[in-house]
Amino acid sequence: MKFSEAIEKFVGLHESEDWNSETQRYYRGKIPIINRYLGSYNVLDIDIFVIADFTKKQRTIKDLNHDIVKIIFDHLYINRNQNKNYRAYFKYYFMFNLMLETGARISEVINIKIENIDISDRSIFLEVTKYDKERYVFFTKKVTSIYMKYLNRYEVTNDYLFLGNSKEEQ
Repeated sequence: MKFSEAIEKFVGLHESEDWNSETQRYYRGKIPIINRYLGSYNVLDIDIFVIADFTKKQRTIKDLNHDIVKIIFDHLYINRNQNKNYRAYFKYYFMFNLMLETGARISEVINIKIENIDISDRSIFLEVTKYDKERYVFFTKKVTSIYMKYLNRYEVTNDYLFLGNSKEEQ
């Protein structure tokens, strides 16, 4: 069954029950957006990677110009291996990639625990969030590669992914 058919059946069942008008309006507003991307998928073919890709395509950072992102990446990328503070640059390179890929805020990223990272499905369980609502975010193979390099460079033995700034990084 196609996703678009399944979602219409879902909505049809619940509309005939006792959905209030606000709930109906909410779903009717979201369904066209979701159907544009997922509508032609067979329901059984939708997995976490399809959902992660859909979520990524829905995020737009309006205040962050692509030229500025490129400048930041270029600066961090060039200095991650060449500068005397290469460890700090690599850490920030990783953090910036992680924030862009997942949409997580800096306050969420600095509170990531190693135990909450699942490489097999490329997900992170965020316990500390802006609205105190735990959630999952997903990341790409590129971030997985950076993560593995980060673990090797930092020999992370702490509970948290990112340690604070210290003389050890310099």
